[in-house]
Amino acid sequence: MKGQTYQTTITEPVEDTVKPDFYRLQLGNFADKPEATKLCQFLKQNKQPCFVVSSESDK
Repeated sequence: MKGQTYQTTITEPVEDTVKPDFYRLQLGNFADKPEATKLCQFLKQNKQPCFVVSSESDK
């Protein structure tokens, strides 16, 4: 996992909304869902919210 490069997308907070917003970071190009899940579990252990989504059907 360390040293790998992933496609990233960062979404900034929207300031003129009623409810609070936050920065979102999307990482992509994982070899498979278990690889993405492993990184997500690492982030959760370090108190960072994370969930795995797929833009393609899972194989």
